[in-house]
Amino acid sequence: MLRHRNVIIIIFLLLVGLAAMAIYFSSSSVRNSSLSPGDLKIVKVIVDNSEAETEYGEASDFIEVLNTTDREIHIKSGEWFITDKGVDRPFRFPLPELFIAPEKTVRVWCDGQDMHGNEIHTNFKLDDDGESVAIFVKDENGDVLTIDTFKYEESEDAKGFKKVNGETIPVE
Repeated sequence: MLRHRNVIIIIFLLLVGLAAMAIYFSSSSVRNSSLSPGDLKIVKVIVDNSEAETEYGEASDFIEVLNTTDREIHIKSGEWFITDKGVDRPFRFPLPELFIAPEKTVRVWCDGQDMHGNEIHTNFKLDDDGESVAIFVKDENGDVLTIDTFKYEESEDAKGFKKVNGETIPVE
């Protein structure tokens, strides 16, 4: 009788585990294999920040990345990268694991601190003379896919740039 009850408990636990896996794998998060260029967009690059402060009270350059989809995007640690060197150095800074809610932005501080805590701090700083920042992801085959790039030029009057309808506009 005891053996029969143990078998029933084991079967029940296996079914619960299978149900949990089914829910996890059918969730509404966008995974790497279903992500398309344009789903994540670099929408703002600030190279002369004097207003927004990091968690340490410092004003630093930053990039804002927007989830343009109606689903949460799961950034997997070690598979996603952001760089200020374009395709020449796609693996410059690995992003930590994070989830970006639909239609929400994530701020990535470009202050050379190379930390992941309450906020993300890259291992590079932005150049106010202009450059190209980009987001890359490694797919399941190890190939590198360009998700988005944002090229900006030097501007004496602008503290940064944002994209509006695909056009780069200075931020005064």
